[in-house]
Amino acid sequence: MSSYRLFNGRMQSDLALNHITIDRYSSLILLTTYNNHKLPESFLSSFITPDIIKICWRKRTGSTTEFKFIKGDTVATFDTVENDLKYELRFEERQNIGLFLDMANIRDYVKKNISGKKLLNLFAYTCSFSVAAMAGGAAEVTNVDMKSTFLSWGRKNHQINGQATDNVKFLKHNILKSLGGYIKRGPFDLVIVDPPSYQPGGFKLKEDYPRILKKLDQLITTQGEALICSNDPLQSADNFKQFILENIKTGKVTKLFDLPSHFDGLKVFRYQL
Repeated sequence: MSSYRLFNGRMQSDLALNHITIDRYSSLILLTTYNNHKLPESFLSSFITPDIIKICWRKRTGSTTEFKFIKGDTVATFDTVENDLKYELRFEERQNIGLFLDMANIRDYVKKNISGKKLLNLFAYTCSFSVAAMAGGAAEVTNVDMKSTFLSWGRKNHQINGQATDNVKFLKHNILKSLGGYIKRGPFDLVIVDPPSYQPGGFKLKEDYPRILKKLDQLITTQGEALICSNDPLQSADNFKQFILENIKTGKVTKLFDLPSHFDGLKVFRYQL
């Protein structure tokens, strides 16, 4: 079993469904509704197969989130599988549960292209890229996030995969204030920049991203690359690419990575010297 999106209401012509997404995490279905928490009659039944043992309904209203299990016992955590790797999900007050499925193709790319190389994982969250990198034979991984809770969660993800972390670093840093330190730790063969689109009191994409983009040429090796990501649904791929080009000092920007089915909004470009 694996993890993938089953339904994205924003991609439907029926406006009555645009507040709904359905994701499958192994034998668990996560139903998410945004602001409007009504479901068409019998809507969910078409997505349920005999091997689904849990259904969790995540109701997101503004900045608040409620989790309710409508099939199977209520649990605080659940291990899912993606590309033969395990990740721990947590059903708590925070909006996100620990694994962003739109990044599945990028994790696969990292796993297949990191053998013997050094990875810098900025805005690491629960370190899913780090898990994929170690599975792919990375020589060293440096995970950076502002929250120690997420980094501890990332350690757990390595643990449940039986991965040693001798060559994995977990750094609780304000990334924007620490760029000089990462340059000294580098250069890196691969840098992943996957910030939140907007973080109250924290990262602001339009204002803060340029500070990172201007340092990319100092962070990667001559043959290295950076994967530059944006989840801002209001920014088109063309506009994001232009935004990158306006803020890098040198190098080239290529290839918009393909997204898994039923996803929209994410943009990922490759930067190389």
